[in-house]
Amino acid sequence: MEHIDDHLRLSASSALAVVVTTAVMYLLLVWLLHTWGPRLLANPSSHTTATTVVLGAVVGRTSLGPTPTLEGGVLALGTVLVLMVILGRWRPRRRDRAEVIVLDGAMQDATLRRLGLTEGDVWSRLRQAGRGSLDGLALVLLEPSGAVTLLPRGTTLHRAALLDVRDADRLPDRLFTD
Repeated sequence: MEHIDDHLRLSASSALAVVVTTAVMYLLLVWLLHTWGPRLLANPSSHTTATTVVLGAVVGRTSLGPTPTLEGGVLALGTVLVLMVILGRWRPRRRDRAEVIVLDGAMQDATLRRLGLTEGDVWSRLRQAGRGSLDGLALVLLEPSGAVTLLPRGTTLHRAALLDVRDADRLPDRLFTD
């Protein structure tokens, strides 16, 4: 018969195992989301939602070890929070940047490849925004949140409005009013 203590207490070696596996799995998940995040956010579908849920479940289950305990859960949560704070201070300040995915009515293939997006992903987002063509678009930006911003030609743009856009300094001067 199980005792309540079996679900509340951890040995020192089990506690260390929870901290180490949580740290490794969290860092792996952060790397995966950094690599695949734009793809997951840009075109949320049942496939990408399932992938995200499974990733979270695997990380959570692996972190808690063979027998989940209250102490193990608290240690796992604490480990994630500590790592989140450390990574938040360590990362470059301009990590979350918008990306130019359409410039002057043309898809930016190199950017799409780097982000793991297809033209179909972009067209899906454009249709959701009520657009059926690239005509008249000066810029289409993929925001860090996964939202798409459409800037038609003739839009008054100040350089300061695009400071958080990757490679904004390489955009043609004709797009800006100074």
